[in-house]
Amino acid sequence: MKSTRERYNTLQRKRDFTMHVNRLIWLAIVLFVYYVVWSRTGNGMIAREIRTMRASKAVMAAYQDGNYTLALQKTEGLKDGSSNTAHYCFLRDGMLHQLGQFTMAESSLREGLPLQPDNRLKALNYKTLAKVLMDQERFEESIAFFENAGRAWPGRGSDLRGIAEVWLRQGRELPEALDHARQAVEIDRSATGLTKELLDQRLGEDLAVLA
Repeated sequence: MKSTRERYNTLQRKRDFTMHVNRLIWLAIVLFVYYVVWSRTGNGMIAREIRTMRASKAVMAAYQDGNYTLALQKTEGLKDGSSNTAHYCFLRDGMLHQLGQFTMAESSLREGLPLQPDNRLKALNYKTLAKVLMDQERFEESIAFFENAGRAWPGRGSDLRGIAEVWLRQGRELPEALDHARQAVEIDRSATGLTKELLDQRLGEDLAVLA
């Protein structure tokens, strides 16, 4: 039987691993944003959407270099004139989150939610907000937003995985957490409807939490 300290150390190692792959997770999210925008605009020849995609690429180039401050500055290119957009709020949150500015990240995501007409992207907003709340140890709120994400985009295991991670961070509901993590893997292992790269990324996250 593992001691509380051993379980805590195990959870810390899993948390460190999760933080290590955060950059890959964000790359996958942005790839999905491209996927949704491109499919919605047909051949993509709409000026506003092209500007959005170019600005997103500029953000992610700085992000991949680990320059989160520059990436945060580049998110300003996602505005529609002086007005904030859903993409602006979402990617701005990602950089604020990386910089440890959780309160501002939460505010940005909450602002962007009503601006997002696509349910799948709204689900990603809910999921990302759940992660920000989890990092603030606001666990009950985090679970509620993972559940919101599941309702906005049913049939994904990743939201069950998120709930499992919340329980693991608290060191409670461990049998339920294991069951949720297993369900997440089963669901996402047979998922379709997205590119293989995106599906593999989602399954990889599930497997990391299950481990």
